[in-house]
Amino acid sequence: MADLHTFWAELDALPMDDTPLTAAEADRLSAAVLEKVHNKATAKKAVHRAKKVHHLPLWGRVLAGAAACMAVLCGVNSVNPALAEGLPFVGDVFSFLNQQRFKTQLQSDQLAAQAQPTAVPAVPDAPAADSTAGESTPYTLTLNQVYCDGLYLRIGLTLTAPEGDTTLAGYDWLAQDPGGKGWLAICEDHADGTLLVDGQALTPLNGFVFQRVDDHTFAAVMDYDLADYTGSTDAMDCTLAVAGLNGTQDTHDAAGHYLQTALDGRWTLHFTATAGDTANRIGTPVEPEANGYTMTGVIAAPGETRVTVQLPAEAPDGAVLQLFIPDGQKLQCANSRPNDDGSAVTYDFDAVPAEDAALTARMVNKNTDPLTVLAQWQIALPQG
Repeated sequence: MADLHTFWAELDALPMDDTPLTAAEADRLSAAVLEKVHNKATAKKAVHRAKKVHHLPLWGRVLAGAAACMAVLCGVNSVNPALAEGLPFVGDVFSFLNQQRFKTQLQSDQLAAQAQPTAVPAVPDAPAADSTAGESTPYTLTLNQVYCDGLYLRIGLTLTAPEGDTTLAGYDWLAQDPGGKGWLAICEDHADGTLLVDGQALTPLNGFVFQRVDDHTFAAVMDYDLADYTGSTDAMDCTLAVAGLNGTQDTHDAAGHYLQTALDGRWTLHFTATAGDTANRIGTPVEPEANGYTMTGVIAAPGETRVTVQLPAEAPDGAVLQLFIPDGQKLQCANSRPNDDGSAVTYDFDAVPAEDAALTARMVNKNTDPLTVLAQWQIALPQG
């Protein structure tokens, strides 16, 4: 229980840029996350220690799952159906979704121009003989865009109903929930949403959520971190299975759960992706070392910003990096990953706007109030 309290304290201490939750939303979130996370965290603790998994501390991986769970529990409140329905729907999934500012995915205003447009249809799978699902699905799943900069592989998907089919019209978003599992179970079991790249499984950074575009169209962007990918990025053979989608309404039943309806359909998508890093900008810290913290790498890609910092032995547990563009706006961190011995941490932030040629980075202790600044850097970037 102490570990769970530690995790909850870390979660509570994270800075949140969105509108704070109401008391009722916070209560529902607390109950749901505690139920889904507590047994998983305690049962896996000894196993993770024995395997010496160093990618993220336990609370960090639980936190990543909780953040994705939060997107489903609290709803995609940033969706603006009126705006979306006023746009002619083409393959520009990244542009649409980045306008929605979906909190659990990396954000960029440059992906629409950088991504490779495609029109690859997924193949509907035949239902299993013992399946209780319908014989077929009326919906079409399509890969619309692919982006890869060597750091992340990002894909844009749309799920559409046939013209005149109104079965999706009553939903606010579509969420994946195979067999009623929580997001942690989905990731741990390598269930649908896991991408096989040359046979290697990559789990998505953000929750598998399709946002509403109009009455018969929903769109999703999936981010896959390539940090642990061991194959070549020259021509990646990719296979994605999608199933277990639920039409979700932004209303609750008496127990406080979102109203959901399981959608028939399972799809398999095959495509090839090629990485290109020519648009990546390499940043240069004016003084790499500050108070014992050393910035060893800065990559400003069109889709995200990756910063690596070497930590001193006396770095506090609450040391985290913040990144700011020249107008003072803080870029949200979507992912952090310690190296094997914990002496360095790599952070992935939202993309730096192409017109910005400078950054300010601060290492702060998030366990202090006010935040204690441990180190600060000025970073120069080539013009985009």
